[in-house]
Amino acid sequence: ETPIADCGSTLHFNRVWRVVDECGNVSLSDSIQVITVEDTIRPTFTVPGNIVIFSDDTCGYDASVDITGDVEDEADNCTTSLDATYTDAVANGDCEGMKVITRTWSLADDCGNTTEKKQIIVVRDNIQPTFTAPKDTTIYTDENCAFDASVEVTGDVTDEADNCSTGLEALFKDDTVAGTCDGMWIITRTWTLEDKCGNKAEEQKQTITVLDSIKPTFTAPEDITLCRDENGEIAADTDAAGNVTDAADNCTADLTINWADTDTTGTDAEDRVITREWTVTDNCGNATVLEQHITVRPSILTDGNYTLTCIGDTTVVLPYNTDRKKYAFAAPDTVNNMTGMTVVLTSDYPADSVFVVGTTTVTWTATDECGHSISCSYDVTVEFPPCDSAVIDGYTYPAVRIGSQCWLGENLRNTVYADGSEVPVVKDYNNDASNAETYGKLYSWYSAVKLAEGDNTSDPELTTIPEPRNANGRGTAAPTDANPGSLFVQGLCPEGWAVPSSGDYMVLFETAGTTDQVKDSSTGWLPGYEGTEPNTGFNSRGAGYYDNAVDRFMNLLGETYYWTSDKENGSKGTCIVINYHCADALVQDKNKARCHSVRCIRVY
Repeated sequence: ETPIADCGSTLHFNRVWRVVDECGNVSLSDSIQVITVEDTIRPTFTVPGNIVIFSDDTCGYDASVDITGDVEDEADNCTTSLDATYTDAVANGDCEGMKVITRTWSLADDCGNTTEKKQIIVVRDNIQPTFTAPKDTTIYTDENCAFDASVEVTGDVTDEADNCSTGLEALFKDDTVAGTCDGMWIITRTWTLEDKCGNKAEEQKQTITVLDSIKPTFTAPEDITLCRDENGEIAADTDAAGNVTDAADNCTADLTINWADTDTTGTDAEDRVITREWTVTDNCGNATVLEQHITVRPSILTDGNYTLTCIGDTTVVLPYNTDRKKYAFAAPDTVNNMTGMTVVLTSDYPADSVFVVGTTTVTWTATDECGHSISCSYDVTVEFPPCDSAVIDGYTYPAVRIGSQCWLGENLRNTVYADGSEVPVVKDYNNDASNAETYGKLYSWYSAVKLAEGDNTSDPELTTIPEPRNANGRGTAAPTDANPGSLFVQGLCPEGWAVPSSGDYMVLFETAGTTDQVKDSSTGWLPGYEGTEPNTGFNSRGAGYYDNAVDRFMNLLGETYYWTSDKENGSKGTCIVINYHCADALVQDKNKARCHSVRCIRVY
C-alpha cells in the first residue's frame, strides 16, 4: 500500500489482490484495487459572541478583534495551522453614531472544507452632549408691568456640541413664582439637551429675576405764591397749596403718598419759603420725589423795601431817511430789600416799540406777586439827524431837511470826485461857466455814478454805510444784502451823501405834494412858472440839459432832469423830470451819454 498525498487530508491506496489456495498455489495475475481516502470533515471553531461597542468623542470606533473578540478553538481532523478570516458588512443604525456590523467569520482546511459563522457587532453612542447654559440674569418690567423673558433678552444656550449628533437644539422649561412685591418674579429656567441617540446632558439651571424698576409717576402741586394776610400769617395746608394728582405706577395699584415740609420764616420784609417734598412709593420700593415750593411774599409797598428809579429823560437821533424806528430802553434801576421777592417790570412801551419824531412819555411799573405796584416815568425825545451843509471840490453846498430826508439845496457843480479824481464828462449850459453858479453843472449818467463812459455792462459801485453810523448809536446792525438801505452809490456826491434812487425822489414828491413845492419860488423858471410857498427849500431850477446826439443844449428855464442811481440795462438811464408846466414829476429813461443835473441825498 502506497499513499498518494493530494491534500493534507486525502490519501490514495493501491490494494493488490492475489488468490492462494490451500496448497499454496498463487494466481497467475494480481488484481489491483484503488482505495481513495478523502477528508470531508469541515474544520470547527468558536466564533466571538455578539458585542456592543461604543463610539469615541469624535464619533469614531474601534472594531478590531482586540476589542470585539477573535476566533477560538480552531480545529480540524486533518489540517493544522488553521487561521480564520472575516469580512464585515456595515449598516447604519437607528441614530447618528449607531452602526450594525455583521462580521462573517470563515475557516477552511487544506482540502477546501469551509465553516462560516456570524458575529453581530453593534456600535452605539453613549457620550452625553455638552452645552453652556446662559448666566443668571435680571430683567425688568415695562410700563405695563409686562416683561420679555425670551432668549433674545435673557440669553440662549451656547456651545451645544455632541460627538455624533448634529443640529442639536437645547430646550428649556420655566418654573415661575411671584417675588416679594408687585412686579417681581423669579423664573427658574431648566435647560436640557438630548442627542439623537437618547444621550441626555446634565440639566443646567438659569435663574431669571424679574424686577420692577420703574418709579411711580405723579403730578405735584404747582409752585404757588401766597400773600400774607393783614397779620402776616399764612395757611399752607393742602387745601391752600394743593395736593398730588395723577399718581400712577406700572405694577402697584396701592401707592404710598407722603410729604414733609421744611421752611424758612423771615421778617415782614422777607420771604417765607416752604419746601414741600412729596414722595410717592410703590410696593417694590421705587420712589419718586418731587418738590413743591410755597412762597409767601412781602408787599412791594412796604416802606423802604423796594425802590424803582427810571432812567432820565433821553434824546435819540434817527438814522437818515427814516421818520420812525424801533428802540428798546433799559429797564429801571431797582433796589429790593425783600429777600427772594419776584417783581415783574412792565412798560406801556414794550421792547422794540416804534418811536416817532417828538416826545413820548414812557412809564415803567413794578408789580409784586400780590398785585401791589409802584411806577416811574421818563420822556423819550426822538429827533432827525443833523442836516448840515456838505463840501466837495472846494464848494460848500447848503442842505435842507424835507420830511425824513436830508437833501443838498443846490445842483452839483464839482469837476472832481470825493477821492480827487477828475469827472470825465461835465458841462456848463451853453458852455458858459456862469450858468453853473445858478443851475449847477450837467453830467453824463456814467460820470454821475462814476462808471467809465459807455460801460453798459457794469453796475455802479456800492458803498457801505460805516458802523456805528453816529455817536447816538444809530444803525448798530451791520449792513447786509438783505438791508439795501445800508448800501448806496456815492458817485459824484460828497462823503456821506448818495446819488438818489428814483424811490428817494418819490418819497420827496410824496412829502412835498407837487413839484411846485420843490421848485425855486423866485428864479430859475419861465415867468409865471416859479415854485409856490410854502417851499420845501429843495429849490429846483430849470437847468435844461445837453443832448449829445445833436450836440445841443436845450430847455433852460423850462425843465430839469435829475439822474438817478437806478441800474438800467443797455444805454438808457433813469431820470426824474421836473417840467415848468407839470404839477407831477415824470420818470423817464434817457441816453446815458446825455448830460443832466445831479442832486445828492444824505445817507450818514
